[in-house]
Amino acid sequence: MKVLIVGQVTQVGAVQEYGANGFKKAEVIVKTIEERPNFYVVEFTHDNIDLLKEFKEGDNMKFTCGLNGREYKKDDKYSVFMSLNAWKIEKA
Repeated sequence: MKVLIVGQVTQVGAVQEYGANGFKKAEVIVKTIEERPNFYVVEFTHDNIDLLKEFKEGDNMKFTCGLNGREYKKDDKYSVFMSLNAWKIEKA
């Protein structure tokens, strides 16, 4: 599912590496620009990590993301994990 988020970049996290296969990810916290702002964590993975060079904290940006959901079961408890994975950004 495609999601568009317009907001101010409040924090840019460091690139982190996970697992033996070298999966890389960085997270950005975005505060929406509206009367009642919301906060979202937007992930950048693989080649899209290079998009982090396009902005800095305090910039107003438009993020085009994929909304991804995964199910998992732990200790006999079923749950769903969701993430916003950015694949396009532009100045707002």
